[in-house]
Amino acid sequence: RAESMVRFFQRSVDYMKANKVRVANMSWGLLPTDVEGRLEANAIGATSEESKEIAERVFARLRQGMRDALASAPEILFIEAAGNSATDLQFTGDIPGTRGLPNVMVVGAADQTGRQTIYSVRGKGVDVYANGHQISSRVPGGDEVTLSGASLAAPQVSNLAAALLAIAPELSVAELRALIVEGAEAPDPVTGIRRLDPRSSLARLETWMELHNPGHP
Repeated sequence: RAESMVRFFQRSVDYMKANKVRVANMSWGLLPTDVEGRLEANAIGATSEESKEIAERVFARLRQGMRDALASAPEILFIEAAGNSATDLQFTGDIPGTRGLPNVMVVGAADQTGRQTIYSVRGKGVDVYANGHQISSRVPGGDEVTLSGASLAAPQVSNLAAALLAIAPELSVAELRALIVEGAEAPDPVTGIRRLDPRSSLARLETWMELHNPGHP
């Protein structure tokens, strides 16, 4: 089962590559305890200790498979929701587990005032924060509900990335990433978080275009 999931990861990324995807929003995650729970539910492993050992092996394979799949598409910027476990990013150990890849951005959730939410995963490795608190959202069936979490913040970064590419499709992943991260607000003096600033990123893009495309309208 783990190998079939690893193949699914790669096929999904291959599909994006074949269809010239430039930005992909990632809003999901999996923890070792999730795998362990599924194994126990299906009576895999004679003891809880054995189930845990199997789960750790399966999880490690899935995590590496996802990392390899994303690394195989350096031309795509993957925007990853940091998560909502109120933990430090370096200690979560979850899937996707793609921190450090140059084509991945990790997004945390801030509230409407720009403060870090109590539930967002935080710490070194979270590139930017965007408003993810009490966001009006549509669910299947068309009902409107209010939701909160990093999964509501990441799409705002993906939207900005798409807008920047619409203006300057020649941007590389590294340049696109830098426009967003370096265009974010200065780090908060208390929490150190950097909040998304679309206007600043767009202004930086104008400067970039003047340098790379003289005479561009």
